[in-house]
Amino acid sequence: GVIRRTGVEQHTSGRTHASIFELMPAMVDRKVDEALTTLKSLLEDGEEGVRLLAFFANEWNLIWEANGLTARRASSAEAMRQLGVSSGRWFHLERTAKRMTPERLADGIEAMLEADLSLKTGDGEAVFIWERLVYRLCGVVGGS
Repeated sequence: GVIRRTGVEQHTSGRTHASIFELMPAMVDRKVDEALTTLKSLLEDGEEGVRLLAFFANEWNLIWEANGLTARRASSAEAMRQLGVSSGRWFHLERTAKRMTPERLADGIEAMLEADLSLKTGDGEAVFIWERLVYRLCGVVGGS
């Protein structure tokens, strides 16, 4: 579908405060409206784009690695050691990784690289670059 400013504004009005940590679960769960609302609030609150992309990349990479570890049935101890995470963190990563396909994870990495390049080169309006990235990470729009 076509992403239009009016549609985005309709789904993102009224939000006053957001946490960067609300974004990833919303995107994993394909909750586009929630993810866009959180993104808009973060950007309006002055969250730096570089920090957001770094957060996305770090989280997506951990999910990617956890996906591989669960696919090969690594023990929890091995997975925690390899990823350098606590048992609580591993519990959430493992649950998330089991719900993601390698194809969706690969598309997410490609989407982040494209968004990073577009934001750095000024290739398009930043708001639409961010929105496209959210749609791609939510898995509702594929790559170009």
